[in-house]
Amino acid sequence: MPTKRLAAELNVGETTARRRRARLLDSHVLYLRLYAEPDFLGYPVEARFRFGVPYSRLDGAVRLLAAEPAVRQLAFISGRMTLLGYASHHRSLRDFHLFAARVFKGLDSVTASETALLMHSYKRAGFARAAG
Repeated sequence: MPTKRLAAELNVGETTARRRRARLLDSHVLYLRLYAEPDFLGYPVEARFRFGVPYSRLDGAVRLLAAEPAVRQLAFISGRMTLLGYASHHRSLRDFHLFAARVFKGLDSVTASETALLMHSYKRAGFARAAG
């Protein structure tokens, strides 16, 4: 949102709006990020994975997965499957297979697992994907 519109919405001056936004960015309460469709960048293969990991092993599993650039989201969830993640940056199914074989083998004590390829994303980062 442009600063002028933000100031109008908050009923403050542009300088005040700019200063408040800067303070939120500096304090890491607000993050600005650019999002581009992975397939547009040459990475058409994305996957979701879920693992059942005992609580005593979660820290190690999270550290291993979070260190991977292809893992774009990772969350602790309730239920039998305790870890949910999304991986992208794969140029082909073979590329994803090599990633999974290399990374997932490092997860010890996994009690259950499920991996699914994303066939089509209809909405990302709060925006509906254009038809096509």
